[in-house]
Amino acid sequence: MARPRARRGHSGGVQPRNEHLADPDVEGLRGACVYAIGGFNPTDEILDTVEAYSPATNTWRAVASMGTTRVALAAASAPCPKGDRGLKSTCAYAIAGFTTFTDFATNTAEVFSPGTNTWSSLPDLATARFEPAAATAPCPKNVRGPQRTCVYAIGGIGDSPFPTLSSVEALPVGG
Repeated sequence: MARPRARRGHSGGVQPRNEHLADPDVEGLRGACVYAIGGFNPTDEILDTVEAYSPATNTWRAVASMGTTRVALAAASAPCPKGDRGLKSTCAYAIAGFTTFTDFATNTAEVFSPGTNTWSSLPDLATARFEPAAATAPCPKNVRGPQRTCVYAIGGIGDSPFPTLSSVEALPVGG
């Protein structure tokens, strides 16, 4: 039996980012842009900055900064909140992480609207966490979002003594 050949990543001529940083989270909005959200720079400063990459123009550009600094966060794309005129009704969500290296994990979340180039706060998660995963899917039967869509915060690491988390939270989104 032949072994499958390993595939290598290919830059494909993609421009490097404007800002050098580590540990951002990245989310793509279908048919639009890829967003690099938060992270930290070479001097260990946690950032609130966000850059958008356009495959159509092969360029990065700065967009509105988050309301708070974030590293070790999760990101997802989902329908925009009610009343938002975001690009194709899709927004980027930044969930949990650290806001400083001296604080514990955060339970906050924010949503970015490409249509208005603004970030807005969302209801807090029940559990503070860093390094979670995030995904968008229909809400469970006991949680209903306006469009029956939820962004899920999955696992991660909790506050001191830094237990790994098995908890999953569903954040109703959309309009």
